[in-house]
Amino acid sequence: MDTKSDPFCWIKVNNNNDDSNDADDNIADPKPKGRYGHAVCEYGSSMVVFGGFGEGEKYMNDLWLLDCDDLETGRVCWKYVQPGGSYWPKGRDSHCITACGDKLVLFGGFDGVSTRIVPPGERAKRASLDENESTSHY
Repeated sequence: MDTKSDPFCWIKVNNNNDDSNDADDNIADPKPKGRYGHAVCEYGSSMVVFGGFGEGEKYMNDLWLLDCDDLETGRVCWKYVQPGGSYWPKGRDSHCITACGDKLVLFGGFDGVSTRIVPPGERAKRASLDENESTSHY
């Protein structure tokens, strides 16, 4: 199947090019640790993964790149990006990230501490409470 003409074709990622059912075990290190609540976006020909909540019950602030051109060959090569510059975002989950030209823009999320950021799932609970409070005053 020609994956270039069919962008919605799933590609099984497996570094060993065998029929292993657990493709993740065949991805060479370094590779990102398991997580959820992370942000992903396209950046040039790469996929960017930032942050999330994962292993060791902690909020992560690591940045990884996956060269999507390599997927055509079945190779998976993650690149860890070292923190640099004068600012690096704190670990968080439930955030958004997007590429704007050659820059990455990160928005929102929850760091496990800040009270200014609404944790995942809390928005619906708070809306429900506010609705009940407003009707109970009448």
